Amino acid sequence: MSDHVPKIAQTAVASSPPCIPKPNLPGALQFLKEHPHAVITAVAKVYFVNRRTLTNHWKGISKGTRQTNGGQNKILNAEQVQAIFLYIENQAHAGFSASREMVQGAVGYLLSQEQPPRPMPSSRWTYDFLKHLPLVHKA
Repeated sequence: MSDHVPKIAQTAVASSPPCIPKPNLPGALQFLKEHPHAVITAVAKVYFVNRRTLTNHWKGISKGTRQTNGGQNKILNAEQVQAIFLYIENQAHAGFSASREMVQGAVGYLLSQEQPPRPMPSSRWTYDFLKHLPLVHKA
């Protein structure tokens, strides 16, 4: 540092932790409004904002409006999901933990009772179903 800076300031600068920049999303969005042809990646770097976050906010995409993948081919309806949940719960109260194969068999039974009968889902579908089923502890 130069000689004209007081010693107290030099000591404070030397002992302070490195400055971690804080993201400034509102500032970045304001800059993009004023400069619509600016490169979003460069603006994100200058304002310490994630590029994807800045792009989503600039386009008006929030977490609630993003399109999720899948969900168009649901195998079970709400009543059938409730029945599977009750089956798992009853097995737990009886002292047996319902395995993935047991759940897949129960789902296959429910689907076979429909008119027309539908085929049993894959083991991967059963795994994903149990993974996303709330209030079920998976071991």
